[in-house]
Amino acid sequence: MKNTLKILFAVVAIAFVQQSEAQIWKKIKKRAEKKVEQKVLKETDKKIDKVLNPKQAEEKRKKDSITAAKNPKKGTTKPSQNQNENPKEGEEKIGFWMSYDFIPGKEVIFFDNMQEEDYGDFPRRWDLLGGNAEVGRFGKEKVLLFYNTNTVINPLFKEEKYLPDAFSIEFDIYFDEVAQNNRSEYKLYFNDDLYNPIEIKSYFPFEVTYKAFKHSTSQYKNIRDFNGWHHIAISYHKGYLKMYFDEQKVLNIPRLDFVPEKLNKIKVYYSESSKQKRVLSIKNFKLAKGGGKPYAQVIADGKFVTHGILFDTGKATLKAQSAGVLKRVTDMLLDNPDWKFEIVGHTDSDGDDESNLVLSQKRAEAVKQALLDRDIDAMRLTTSGKGEAEALNGNSTPEEKANNRRVEFILKK
Repeated sequence: MKNTLKILFAVVAIAFVQQSEAQIWKKIKKRAEKKVEQKVLKETDKKIDKVLNPKQAEEKRKKDSITAAKNPKKGTTKPSQNQNENPKEGEEKIGFWMSYDFIPGKEVIFFDNMQEEDYGDFPRRWDLLGGNAEVGRFGKEKVLLFYNTNTVINPLFKEEKYLPDAFSIEFDIYFDEVAQNNRSEYKLYFNDDLYNPIEIKSYFPFEVTYKAFKHSTSQYKNIRDFNGWHHIAISYHKGYLKMYFDEQKVLNIPRLDFVPEKLNKIKVYYSESSKQKRVLSIKNFKLAKGGGKPYAQVIADGKFVTHGILFDTGKATLKAQSAGVLKRVTDMLLDNPDWKFEIVGHTDSDGDDESNLVLSQKRAEAVKQALLDRDIDAMRLTTSGKGEAEALNGNSTPEEKANNRRVEFILKK
């Protein structure tokens, strides 16, 4: 009987040990899989960062290497306190805009950033056709705030028909959380058409509609960072109309069945069913004439001059909207491997001469770095800055200043 019990206990013990070992090995396997997964995700994040913001990724790599050298035993660094914070406005990663191909017109003929206006006034370079709007403060910027639904405005021009056969329109619009859940719209009317505007609708799903062209509609369910400022860009060239909402092309009409001669009005609308206060606003309205044909400019003039490479005010930090021009310049260099460019930065007359000279040089270097990040050989690019020394005009109006803020790509032989 005792022997039988011993055998029974031995069998149970062996079974228990085997089961425990099996559980341990399962835990070890899971832990190993988790470690591998973490490492893969970490490496993937590094590669994504390198694509989206190669300069920032390189700076982080250097910083990690220095820290590891100072702590050889640990070989690790503490994560940055700002590591998980979203980029501030104006610091968007150009990587998100890599497919953006908008090219603005060659000469700015209307530009208004409200800087010359007083708070509480209606801007002098616009007409109010209905509703209520006034210049207000949004963060550190002056913007045009709309206070009523069905408010209608339009830019003032001396000519009745001022749009050429090639032009571009750019401005920024604001959507808040209320707009996302309660219908809000920005509408653009060309000529005297009162019934077929381009409509930018916030209500889910986000939608851009142009009824003038066979009810052309684009819908998007997942708009990145919906609550905030968004860039609108429209290009027209002899019947071909394209429109962009941030980096996304939302209208692509090769043969528009009418000729735009004027921007008749911009109208804002929102549903009054919600009693929540909402913010609708526009800023940085720019109209430029001329076709955005960089290759043709280089062939004809030996250089490509653009106002489409934008920077933060007083800085050499590229704005995301610059991605369209950078993409086109990259394509030209890839298609013409014998081409070399001198990148020349220019500023307006705001600020002192020496500061503007330094700023223009830094901006030219920033453009060069952006092209290097797109795998262009450094030997094909040189830079210089002219500051305000080679102004195209007297810098006396917002349009003249906008035209002087430019980057030139001069073909080197």
